[in-house]
Amino acid sequence: MKRLTIILTLLLGGCSVHNINSYDLGTSSIVTAPSRYEYKVLKVEFPSALDALGSSRIYYKRDGITSYYLYSSWEQSLNRLIYSKLIKSLESSGSFKSVVGYSSYAKADLVLETQILDFYHIVKGDESYADIKFSVKLIDESSGKILKDKIYSYNIKVKELNAKGFIIAAQKAVNMFLEDLSSSLF
Repeated sequence: MKRLTIILTLLLGGCSVHNINSYDLGTSSIVTAPSRYEYKVLKVEFPSALDALGSSRIYYKRDGITSYYLYSSWEQSLNRLIYSKLIKSLESSGSFKSVVGYSSYAKADLVLETQILDFYHIVKGDESYADIKFSVKLIDESSGKILKDKIYSYNIKVKELNAKGFIIAAQKAVNMFLEDLSSSLF
């Protein structure tokens, strides 16, 4: 019994516990813009993501190799974080009669589809940047016709070569995306 206690103490005491830092995308920018859709109901679909970007891992690319930060992650899946920012920003914009989520039973006039194409920390030597790209489609619900289709792309310099530095740049890019979306799509 004494041997088992010593072995367990050595095994458990020798293991180091790493704290995992979890991040969100900060507060959304609130953009108010006049809209020709102010009498329409908008349904915001849950964003999709290419490859594994929709997970809670924070990805980077260095020397042609894609990996993720071991001790840093998103608070929730990236899809869910982007969805939350979209809903809050669009609701507060006043551009629509109402904004409803993808699970709502309400009849919507318009549907917003968003796809996360890129959301990476790109590292090249001693420099790095956030490479963030979204594809957005505004669809007429009754006809299924695409009213607007646009790709939003952002490359923002990252000051620190770590996950925290990337998060700061990513927050800026997402806020820019929400502002651009409001001003150019609606």
